[in-house]
Amino acid sequence: WTLQQSLGPTTLDRISGIITGHMHWLQALQFDNDSLPAQLVVGNGGTKLIQNYINQSSISYIDLYVGKPEYNIKGRIQKGITMSEFGFGIMERSDGGGYDVTFHTWREDSRSVEPIDFSMYIPRGPRRKGNNNATIDHSQRIHSHAVSKLRSFY
Repeated sequence: WTLQQSLGPTTLDRISGIITGHMHWLQALQFDNDSLPAQLVVGNGGTKLIQNYINQSSISYIDLYVGKPEYNIKGRIQKGITMSEFGFGIMERSDGGGYDVTFHTWREDSRSVEPIDFSMYIPRGPRRKGNNNATIDHSQRIHSHAVSKLRSFY
């Protein structure tokens, strides 16, 4: 059995976010009305990157189905990003108890770390379908401790 096959009809209701690692890309997905857990794949931190050919403007129109077809577990991506540039993400506890996630990239031409114009919110506790978490704009906020640590590698 795969993980998807082992899902019951309500298994994902208890999960608010899925965070994994992978080589080559960053991918972050948030679903309409919290129909599926937020998904974060951080894989752009230090190996040879694979060129990203995904049309970023089409991501919000993708429906994702998981588990057995009879369970009808699905969600439409509200917003998302895939990126094949070196960088990192920062999760910070928000006042509401969930996590604000911001992303930053290394720009070789200017030899600097810059924020990416994309952020997401992962709620705390069991996911409640229909929450429609508002977009949190942290594009102006830079975390100096993380930036200074990254610069020490270059």
